[in-house]
Amino acid sequence: MSITNLNNKEAEESVLVSAILVEENLFQLIEQSESIFYYEIHKTIFRQIQELYFEGHKIDFVILSASFPKDDEIHHIITMLAVNSKTTINFSGLLAILIELNKRRLIYAKCQDTLQCIPTGKKSADEYIQDIAELGESIQTADTDGSMDMSEFAEQEIDDIYSVDNYTRTGIPAIDDMIIGLFDGQMIVVAGPPGSGKTTLALNIVENINDALMASLEMMKADLFAKMLAREARVDSKKIESLKMSPEEKERVNRAKLKIQQECRMTVTDDISKLNPIKNYIRQQCKKRDYKVIIIDHVHLIDGVKGNNENERFTKISMNFKNLAKELKTPIILLVQLLKEATRGISAPTQADLRGSGSWAQDADTIIFTYFLGSEGDRTHNVAIGKCKKATVGKVQDIIFEPQFSSFRSSAPDWRNLQNPEHFHD
Repeated sequence: MSITNLNNKEAEESVLVSAILVEENLFQLIEQSESIFYYEIHKTIFRQIQELYFEGHKIDFVILSASFPKDDEIHHIITMLAVNSKTTINFSGLLAILIELNKRRLIYAKCQDTLQCIPTGKKSADEYIQDIAELGESIQTADTDGSMDMSEFAEQEIDDIYSVDNYTRTGIPAIDDMIIGLFDGQMIVVAGPPGSGKTTLALNIVENINDALMASLEMMKADLFAKMLAREARVDSKKIESLKMSPEEKERVNRAKLKIQQECRMTVTDDISKLNPIKNYIRQQCKKRDYKVIIIDHVHLIDGVKGNNENERFTKISMNFKNLAKELKTPIILLVQLLKEATRGISAPTQADLRGSGSWAQDADTIIFTYFLGSEGDRTHNVAIGKCKKATVGKVQDIIFEPQFSSFRSSAPDWRNLQNPEHFHD
């Protein structure tokens, strides 16, 4: 492929003419970048059209020509456009062609640059892959802007707008009573110190939902499977992994294994660590199946993200997953570590204790903290809602963490029948 195959002079001329003649087309064109035009003369005319429009001038061939008082070449081009002008009935199609050609030129230029630089060894292979992946994301365009008149929105029934289809219950009633559920397109952060049950809580949620996709950067699939068996069989996960079970425990584990084999609808990967490959994997999997929730365990282990410091890296990671959740219209749960100062058990953590970036707190729709209070020999485990845009913030009551069984369970006999439990702030 040569660069001559990446431009279309007639399409560029037709798009300019159609925008000058038809106001609706003008509105579409001025929102574009000048880079959709290959020829410099067309870029110059486009920039002038934009300037005239933003200054409030009516745009026609005479006014456009007059705005270039001393440029005979542009006068000639504009005259030729006017003489040969015809209303373009396929403006949107021609504009799409120019956008596509511009994408191809960007890819072509990047590949040419990469081809020339690879022999120099200036960058690693992974860095080149990252650059190309970022280019791919930067030129992606949505099929629709998702806009909707609120009057049209109001035509729907209230029951349809706020139906249970918009969210998914976590399956942990004490938490659902506070946050309602995981809403479509939300980013949920589960944060806590090591050993406080972040992975267990998230895993319990995805097991309850049973239609989940998980990218694990910390634990191997076998470790996660041991947690699932432990919860279902009520057998210590350490016994399962070390194969030190009693005959009765082994029987329970085998029954749990059969149940998971027959009923489990959860997909797990544990061999991807870079941001863009993780996102691409999630997109590919979501094309195959409609998952109800996605989980990333743990985000601080993601690499391949450029930044001058940890704060910049985590800010990019946070924004990427926030946008991905909105794009897929699926809740994404991120597991995040707390700052060391917040792991001493002196007080309940706050949003300011999230490690590495204020973006976690800013971007998250819901934050769930798992943490210990008290000294090492006398400490209590707690779960709290640190942020929730739709419901209650505060300590979750009637919930017990059982690390040996990889489980969160009720401390109240009638937990699942509670209608209006009282919740208290730490």
